[in-house]
Amino acid sequence: MPSHRQMEAFYWTATLGTLNACSEKLCTTQSAVIKRIRQLEQTLDVRLFTRTGRHNVLTDDGHAVLRMVEPLLQQHDALLQRFRAPRAPAQRLAIGVTEITAITWLSLMIEQLKACYPGIQLKIVIGMRAELQQMLLNNTIQLSIQQRPPAHPLLHCVDLRELRLMWVGGPEMNNTRSHCLRDLAEMPIIRQNHESALSQVYDDWLHPHKADTAVFTINSLIATASLVSAGQGISCLPEEYFAPMVASGRLVRLLTRKQQPRLMYSALFRKHDEHTAFYREVAHIARAVCSFAPTQWVSAA
Repeated sequence: MPSHRQMEAFYWTATLGTLNACSEKLCTTQSAVIKRIRQLEQTLDVRLFTRTGRHNVLTDDGHAVLRMVEPLLQQHDALLQRFRAPRAPAQRLAIGVTEITAITWLSLMIEQLKACYPGIQLKIVIGMRAELQQMLLNNTIQLSIQQRPPAHPLLHCVDLRELRLMWVGGPEMNNTRSHCLRDLAEMPIIRQNHESALSQVYDDWLHPHKADTAVFTINSLIATASLVSAGQGISCLPEEYFAPMVASGRLVRLLTRKQQPRLMYSALFRKHDEHTAFYREVAHIARAVCSFAPTQWVSAA
């Protein structure tokens, strides 16, 4: 009967591509990984890999075994999650968040985590989606709260809440005219850089049209709102958070013929981690407090 360690060594070698990456993931030696894979091959009487340079490439039998092993490992994780109480790993947790979370509900989540796990030491990193996901894969952070990325074989994703966006302009703009995609594409757009999910949203939403002019590339929502309010261009901003600026007349919401963009915010953490149950519990706490409305409006003027 294949052991959990044998299946785990095979799965991570197949997923990460090299014995070195697998051994680092499992905090063991390459020789231990090789031994476990050979034991699995002997038990199943198949060859799982062929060697190509530094990489291990799955054989046809290896692909078939991988499809069967992955759900078994997931069931193992589910068993631990169901019957083993979640606990903070060594009372330390590094969490990555994007700006909109940092300026809205991050402080509330921190309060809830400290109430549920007294003594926990939190490290908070604020960054862009692509940067946070890479930090998560490198184990620099253990959990990332960000715009939901495409499915990744190494990551769990727990959806939290939808973030509604709105196109806005300065006070001089007409708030009764309904704009088509070409109208907006021809206006100067203040946008974030390519690592931001918002930047991709602009491009996807405007397709097949392309923005003619990007006046500024800024990674601050507050600075973006200030520049839009000053008449420097238009932008697409979180609806709930910037509603007070629209209500006060400092921003004008632009009506569009196409439904305005939306993003799903999610909590991401690594699969098959020994603390998966704890990270899932943190994700549930995040879901309970997630809100993109301003807790205390700070003037963007």
